[in-house]
Amino acid sequence: MKDSAHKQEVLLLAVNGLCSLASVLAGTFLNVYLWKNQQNFAMIGWFAVAQQVAVGLSFWLGGKWVKEHNKMNALRLGLAVSGLFYLLVLWLGNRAVHYIWPLGLVLGIAIGLFWLAYNIVYFEITDAGNRDFFNGWMGLLGSFTGILGPWVSGWIISALHGERGYRLVFLLSLSIYGLAVVLSFFLKKRKSEGAYLWMEPWRELHRKSSAWRPAAAALVFQGLREGVFSFLIGLLVYIAAKQESKLGQFALITSAVALVSYWAAGKWFTPKLRSGDACWRHSAGCSHYTASLECQLRHLADYGHRHLSFSSIIYAADDLKRL
Repeated sequence: MKDSAHKQEVLLLAVNGLCSLASVLAGTFLNVYLWKNQQNFAMIGWFAVAQQVAVGLSFWLGGKWVKEHNKMNALRLGLAVSGLFYLLVLWLGNRAVHYIWPLGLVLGIAIGLFWLAYNIVYFEITDAGNRDFFNGWMGLLGSFTGILGPWVSGWIISALHGERGYRLVFLLSLSIYGLAVVLSFFLKKRKSEGAYLWMEPWRELHRKSSAWRPAAAALVFQGLREGVFSFLIGLLVYIAAKQESKLGQFALITSAVALVSYWAAGKWFTPKLRSGDACWRHSAGCSHYTASLECQLRHLADYGHRHLSFSSIIYAADDLKRL
């Protein structure tokens, strides 16, 4: 029984690792691809809005399916729709900028379904005794894929000079999502129990003693971070550096810093310290926006010397927060 549970943990980590690799391979350069076809910040912003709308609705509406029916099918569908998104981008090519809302909604649905199902399966497969160990490996995989994926993508795009390189990267990402779907069929079907309560979140938020109230407030600010600032960082680096390979190097260094910070967080931030250091983590997280704005205003004039410290601030803070 214990060996079976361990195999399921390894499989879930493998699915997560493949999903992360596919995401960073193509996702790092997705906004850059759109920008090169139409230099319009509003277009990039609406693409992000469409994603966030779809993610929110997918979590809320998909919750009933995951709670009462087969959550593994939701996870597989999320992976499959991610592959479908890149298939659509390959098919549309330069015309993708004219379908920002549909593409954003498709990508948001994919992200929402996958992470909704994944987060629940994660809590079912792990327990209090092995969850930190699982999180550590998940962080290591995320960092390694973040180191390898964008650097390889940047090299391919630069070597093949633009459109051909982007198409190859999107095709690689599509293939990896397909592999993740196949691997997910080896995860056991999880038992479903209970009924989905549509209005439970609102009831909890109205209850003064609910622990979800401070958690929801923190998530609102995290959403502001992800939805208002973070999606633009890679694009701003590309605009300043003018080369996809430089963006790949930037992602490589930030992920290397994330690898070290994840290890440090797992070693020193024990369960007793986590509530006490929460404010520090979010304060550190805020500092990278100042660095981002400074880098953009100065056009990263000394890019090669400055982007390491900039990366360190971003990813050390982000991985401490996630732990």
